This record gives sequence, C-alpha cells and structure tokens, in this order.
Amino acid sequence: MSKNLDKEQIISKIDILLERSDCVSICNHLNELQNLIKKDEEFVLKIFDELDEESKDIFTKILDYLDGAIYISQAIKKSDDINTFIELISIGWTSETYSEYESFRTQKYRNPVICETTDLFTETQNESIDQGFENINDFIEESYGSLDTFFISTVKDYYLENIRELIELN
Repeated sequence: MSKNLDKEQIISKIDILLERSDCVSICNHLNELQNLIKKDEEFVLKIFDELDEESKDIFTKILDYLDGAIYISQAIKKSDDINTFIELISIGWTSETYSEYESFRTQKYRNPVICETTDLFTETQNESIDQGFENINDFIEESYGSLDTFFISTVKDYYLENIRELIELN
C-alpha cells in the first residue's frame, strides 16, 4: 500500500471505532478515519499514483467501504425514524432514484477517481425477504431491536471489518 497511508494509524482508528457503542461517537470517529484514508482529492490521487494495479483495486474497495460508512452515517444523522433512514439508504439504487445520489457520487475529491458505495439497501432488502419479512422496517426491528443497533452493527461488522481486512492485505 502507499507510503502516504499510515496503516497502523488507520487500524488503530478502526479499533477505536469497534469499541464505540453509540451512533454519535461512531459518526465522529468515521470523520477522523476519512481524514486518514481520503482527506482530499490531492491525497487520494497521490496514493493512486504510487500504487500498482492490484493495489489500486484494493484501495478503490477501501474507498467504496468508507464511502458506504460515511453515507449511512449521514443518513442516520438525518433520520427521525426508521422509514426516513430506509428511504435515504435506498437513494441511488433504482432507476427512479439514481440521479438523486449523483451529488454524493461526484463529490470533488472523488474525481477523477470515481468509486461507488456498496449497495446496503439491496443487501438489507434481500436479507429481509430471505428471512420472510414483508418489509425492511420489520426486519430491522425484529433482527436488531432498533435502528441504532442496525446502524452500529452494519458500520462495525460490514464496513469497518472489510476496510480493516483490505488494509491488512498490503
């Protein structure tokens, strides 16, 4: 991986995040993690310039997972209830809402490195259907007990664990 990425500091920040158990703290520490991995466009481009093709693919995946974590942290902050959260995480995954996601997908620091966030909505929807739930709301409430628990679990068990695994690959 790039000499500009401090792997030890990133892993340390992930460890801190994994210890947190509240949404506000996790959101705050995600911002700090973002500054370590993707603080601005120049930083990202400098890292890409140093990487071979395989490492570029890995770094792109790291950015994808980080973007996903950042996006759902923004969604949880804006949500007064589970319906609003589900509506926010569904933006961009259907032809009807794809253009609504454009502002996040094309933020300045992303160009010319364009990464897509992972598809949390579709994965959650598929899981709820597979488990026999009629809607995502019931799935989240029954399986996780609350939206906050779903958010915390998703950030830790999906996004952060994948980022950590990819960082440790190099």
